[in-house]
Amino acid sequence: MFHPQLPEGEPQLPIYTGRFQAAEVYPSTRALAVVGGATLLLLTILLGSSLVIFIDIPSILLVPGGTLALVVGSFGVRGALQAITTPLELEPDPAALCHSARFFALSGAAALGTGWLGVLIGLVQMLQQMDDLTKIGPALAVSLLTAFYGLGIALPCLAAWSAISRRIAG
Repeated sequence: MFHPQLPEGEPQLPIYTGRFQAAEVYPSTRALAVVGGATLLLLTILLGSSLVIFIDIPSILLVPGGTLALVVGSFGVRGALQAITTPLELEPDPAALCHSARFFALSGAAALGTGWLGVLIGLVQMLQQMDDLTKIGPALAVSLLTAFYGLGIALPCLAAWSAISRRIAG
């Protein structure tokens, strides 16, 4: 177990105390976690079915399209591109980092919001088709896939927000 070095006089605790930056200590951990998580997700999908059934055009239009519209509407195209590229710089401007943190926080929230909006749309469509059982499945798929897409966008955005926020905190 890792024990951070604390100043003299403080007890040596076998827990994370916030006195070091995980990104500086473990630079490859985040990349490994993202690749590992994406691989596990893809394997889970492929072992259960075809990847094609996870593609739904109305859900794609709503969630990634709606998220993009909300974010670009808030930040503009130039501001969004700057927010994405700033964290990749070695010595970014602190104000630009704060801009990036706000961008990724809004992107994650917008993805979750549009995902939940899609869930409600799918449920309404499903309830309207209760008399024809063959139409319930596609409506339920819209409902579940929009939630899936929303989480698929929100989780990396919120991870980026967290990393940038820790970087800002120093």
